[in-house]
Amino acid sequence: MGWLGPLFGKKPTRVSKLRSRAVHSSDEGLCKGVVDPEMFEGFREAHSYDAASSFNYLNARLATLLQILHRGVSLQLHEPDGATTAGSESEFRAWAKKHFPNAEF
Repeated sequence: MGWLGPLFGKKPTRVSKLRSRAVHSSDEGLCKGVVDPEMFEGFREAHSYDAASSFNYLNARLATLLQILHRGVSLQLHEPDGATTAGSESEFRAWAKKHFPNAEF
């Protein structure tokens, strides 16, 4: 349980575990424009989880990556069969659409 869990008698939810895992991964990688396998898996789970908070989380992370790209940083993006680089918005949006077709950012 998180530090507030004992106070409220709540166990971490699937979404909170997902966010925690992706946030720890993204602390280092997201700022550099890197989507590593762990972050990618967190994005996939958020995309498939039927909740607005997960969907909003994914959209916010993808929007952050787009902002990083607009600052001139090429993105290094995980693919299930390797990795790819996106140096343009169209390349990044194609990657996002391929893996997260319902995302809106």
